[in-house]
Amino acid sequence: MTVRMKDIADDLGVSLMTVSKALRGHLDISEDTRERVVRRARELRYQPNWVARSLATRRTYMVGLVIPDLMHSFFAEVATGLSKELSSMGYQIVLANSEEDGDRERREIETLLARSVDGLVIASALKDWRTGMPPPLLRAKCRTY
Repeated sequence: MTVRMKDIADDLGVSLMTVSKALRGHLDISEDTRERVVRRARELRYQPNWVARSLATRRTYMVGLVIPDLMHSFFAEVATGLSKELSSMGYQIVLANSEEDGDRERREIETLLARSVDGLVIASALKDWRTGMPPPLLRAKCRTY
């Protein structure tokens, strides 16, 4: 059974807004109430509904990473480091491997953008069409709000 914030609120006799604020760490909720809510959420194994959160915040909390070679140790290190940093901020990476194929890279980028990732980090296999030179090793593009 999926545990909802409403279930936690009903169980503790507090409002849904109180549960929401407590789980997000708002300071206008007392420390005692926040601890009770967080403890109960843990006991019930509450997991946030990421789809609902995305609709409410207009963010997916995902960043796309496009790399040219999944087997190359350098890109594995990039993915690991990026994943650690993003995880500490509540984000996850979505990894795409272009296999050093320009057409596949374009499709992967289009797919990630269609999935509304909040940011995109690209280690491109393509040459810059304007200069004919390889692009910078990693480029990042993030939406700002």
